[in-house]
Amino acid sequence: MRATVVCESAFGNTRKIAEAIAEALDAELLSVEDSLPDLDALDLLVVGAPTHVHGLPSERSRKAAVDQGGTGVDPTRGIRDWLTELPRANGQLVAAFDTRFEKPAWAHRIGRERHREAAPAAGVRSRRRAGELLRPRG
Repeated sequence: MRATVVCESAFGNTRKIAEAIAEALDAELLSVEDSLPDLDALDLLVVGAPTHVHGLPSERSRKAAVDQGGTGVDPTRGIRDWLTELPRANGQLVAAFDTRFEKPAWAHRIGRERHREAAPAAGVRSRRRAGELLRPRG
């Protein structure tokens, strides 16, 4: 199986998970700063992102991560941008994962966000570009 793993990571946690997945799959590991892969040459695309404010990182949340000491992030380009630039493909499998810090239920803003984690949002965006979505994982 030919696979590529792409991730966005501000503090390195998502990158560590992506590295482990890439090693297990014997896959190429990309960052959102890297060039887009040739989807026609892939069987599986794995997309990973941290959860920022109950969803995919935005430019604003990436800037906040940098302000908090995150060094692995380009505030101007993230997984949202990478997925938007991804060309349409021919039904490859897509898997998505996120990393998140679990907070007590009372600390979450309920009802304002469509997704409470990054993986479902990344998966939906990936599926639009590639193909069949495997169940997103956090």
